[in-house]
Amino acid sequence: MKIRSLFIAAGVAAVLVGVSAIAAMWMATAAEDAAEAQQQRAQQVARDVAGLVGVTYVFQRERDELSTSEWKRWLANIVRDLEGASSLGESAAELELLNDAAARLPVLFERALQTAAVPVSDFERRRRDQAFELLLGDTQAMADAAFRWSRNAGDARSLAEDVHERITMASIACFSLLLAVLAVVGVRRVLRPLARLTEVTEALERGEQVPLFGSTAQDELGTLKRRFDAMTIALRRRTDELREAEQRMRKITDNIPVVVSHFDRNVRADFGNLAVERVLRRPVSELMGLSFREIRGDAMWEIAKPHIDAVLQGQPQEFESFVTRDGETLYFVQRYVPDVDADGEVQGFYSVSFDITERRQAEALLAESEKRLRDIADNLPVMISYIDKDQRLLFLNETFTKWTGLDHRSTVGKTVAEAIPAPLYEQRREALARALAGERVEFDLESTSLGVNRFLHNLYLPDIAPDGSIRGLYALSTDVTEHRRLERQLAELARTDALTGLPNRYSFDEQLTAIIKRAQRAQTLTALLFLDIDRFKLINDSHGHGVGDEVLRDFARRLLALVRGTDFVGRLAGDEFVVVLEALGAPVEAEIVAGKIIDAINRPFATSAGELSVGTSIGIAIHPGDELDGEALLGRADQALYLAKDAGRNQYRLHAP
Repeated sequence: MKIRSLFIAAGVAAVLVGVSAIAAMWMATAAEDAAEAQQQRAQQVARDVAGLVGVTYVFQRERDELSTSEWKRWLANIVRDLEGASSLGESAAELELLNDAAARLPVLFERALQTAAVPVSDFERRRRDQAFELLLGDTQAMADAAFRWSRNAGDARSLAEDVHERITMASIACFSLLLAVLAVVGVRRVLRPLARLTEVTEALERGEQVPLFGSTAQDELGTLKRRFDAMTIALRRRTDELREAEQRMRKITDNIPVVVSHFDRNVRADFGNLAVERVLRRPVSELMGLSFREIRGDAMWEIAKPHIDAVLQGQPQEFESFVTRDGETLYFVQRYVPDVDADGEVQGFYSVSFDITERRQAEALLAESEKRLRDIADNLPVMISYIDKDQRLLFLNETFTKWTGLDHRSTVGKTVAEAIPAPLYEQRREALARALAGERVEFDLESTSLGVNRFLHNLYLPDIAPDGSIRGLYALSTDVTEHRRLERQLAELARTDALTGLPNRYSFDEQLTAIIKRAQRAQTLTALLFLDIDRFKLINDSHGHGVGDEVLRDFARRLLALVRGTDFVGRLAGDEFVVVLEALGAPVEAEIVAGKIIDAINRPFATSAGELSVGTSIGIAIHPGDELDGEALLGRADQALYLAKDAGRNQYRLHAP
């Protein structure tokens, strides 16, 4: 029978016994209460009857109104107490006699009351005595019946109390027997097997090998034993697996180049891999049970203590530590990880140490190399910087600081837009975007910093990662101000006549093209005056080229003095000069200027050979603002010049359209 069914049956039996006991006790209690009430009523009736007997004697003697009312009051009490009294049981006859007597007594009392108080004859005396004897007789009989009723009611109450007590004892006995049966069943069927299971469980906790139960019982404990056997088999298998896993983990931890150890809550070592022996030069077995301070010394204890306190509060820690042995210092990255159990309590911590000695040495070499590179970069006459993909300045050399006034210590980490003024950033914004898109960018710009204006040649080289992404760019800016100045000087020399200082033929060709475009846009008249010095070859031949040069220089100065500042004056070659007049209202304005030029040139030239008379011939061509190009315009002016010469020199001619 299954244990649950057994306990259900026992529970049902207990319920039935309990209900039966309660019902029996309730009935016995009710019977006891009824007997007690009957006894109290019988005793009260007996007291009332006794009082009635006494009052009857008083009435026999006094026969006054007081004794009469008292007698009636006592009789009324008796009648009231007899109402509702039970007539069952041994007291039925006495109760019936009491009721009959109570019914007769009023009649007998009235008969006695009707007899003469003082008899005058023997007949009346006998009648009175007979009436009183009947009254007293029935009253005394009532008293006897009341006494018997009271006695019987007391006996009935005693009997009810005995029955109640027997039922109570029987109920207690039944419950005790039931509990005893349940205790025996519980001990044999439940407690003993559970105690055995407890012993086996404790043995398993101690790691002992325990036999299997092999139970075939079909009750709950049999099922539990079979499941316990299955659990034991699974636990053995799991233990074997854990042992194998532990061995594998031990092999792994012993062969990794990392120092792994474990400390309990008291900061005492209880695990360490072989790397501990290699680093500390002491067997792991000697270190087990020692405190951290005993293993690592006071100096390392002072460094590690704050981190140990934190990890024992459940906070992972990472910091750098060191080990000194045989005059050699090894550096480690130290990580402390709290060992937390299933209840969330910290039972200790794991210590994992990564040897970074080689990294430290490499960092020192790298720092030394970086210092050399910085020294070189700081002393190059080139601004060198590194800008990441977010346009943040990550490196500046000393030249950058000298030229811009930006201290690299406060500038590194800022974006280019934050570090330099907005106008300077706008000069570089597009080039930065192109370089950060992967393009090599070279460009020149003019920049002013610290009151110094410089021409910079800039080179932006993208920093391309192995995966092809752009990490940033290298920026190199070279000061080409002097180079630009030389270029400008060369450009000016290439465009300027060395003798007169006027623009030469090359500059004239550039300017004429621009002048014609302006005339075409504005639809205005432009005049080209083509001049040469009459008989200049004769001056050179007669007075020498030096004097001829003096004449050319003075000729150029007089031309410049006669035209507006916006007009163009140039020397094409030899004694050939040109004047370009812009924005004329009519061709006659050009003729007026030509006349003034002839008058100014005709004034004597002061030379080292004395005063010389010089003349000039002028050809005038008008550009009407149409599609006529510069070469055609110069050709027209040349034709007009020859017309002036043919006409006798020292005059001008206007080319006819």
